[in-house]
Amino acid sequence: MKIQMTLGVFAAAASALAFPVNTSFEAPGYSLGTLDGQNNWQNVTGNYQVVSGGARTGSQAVAFNDNTGVAIPWAGPAGDAATTNARGSVWVNVLGNSSLDYGFGLDVIYDGLSLDYSTVLVRRDGAVFVTSGSQNPNLAQVGNVGAIFDQYVNVTVTTDAVTKAVSASVNGVNFALPSLTNTGSIRSIYMTAFNISGSTTAVSGQARFDDYSFEAVPEPGSMLVLSALGAGIFARRKARRS
Repeated sequence: MKIQMTLGVFAAAASALAFPVNTSFEAPGYSLGTLDGQNNWQNVTGNYQVVSGGARTGSQAVAFNDNTGVAIPWAGPAGDAATTNARGSVWVNVLGNSSLDYGFGLDVIYDGLSLDYSTVLVRRDGAVFVTSGSQNPNLAQVGNVGAIFDQYVNVTVTTDAVTKAVSASVNGVNFALPSLTNTGSIRSIYMTAFNISGSTTAVSGQARFDDYSFEAVPEPGSMLVLSALGAGIFARRKARRS
């Protein structure tokens, strides 16, 4: 199934994005009702609602509900983080009454000149779908993590515009995504609820999202520097004590 270019509605925003983003959608920061417009989040069709109950942590979560199959599937922090590497994470509870037409997960929003796609979705039966190639919005099934309906599972995606590497995980199982080709930076990472089949007959997309994060990932070189600094500090402290 092809991801439609309505994603451009979201990518058009060029304002700076406060980064990193970590939220559990709790009060008083989030009120019950549409997620659109709250704390810089956007979902123009209002299919994402902050609700009481059914949360992984706290007392509030975000519910997605669509019985038409044509809802715009994205909800995320608006603006441009302008980062070259990032990791997105969200906990998803696909409800048992959600049809197999729908997958839920994360979608990376790249810079305005990029033609790359990085999406990871999971259905209630555990089938995992990712984009099948760089500059190709088609989704392909890459595995199955077992039935996961009516329970929260973690979905992550990690992407690096420098090394071009992209990876994802669902419920602790790792998946490699196609490498990037012409991406310069990452704008945002959105929660997504996508109608994989494209059918609009007897379609029901029902899920809860909670505990979302979007943050930078230290480059391997940076990690080595931090490790060396830590070792040096430890050595100096040890020398002072001896």
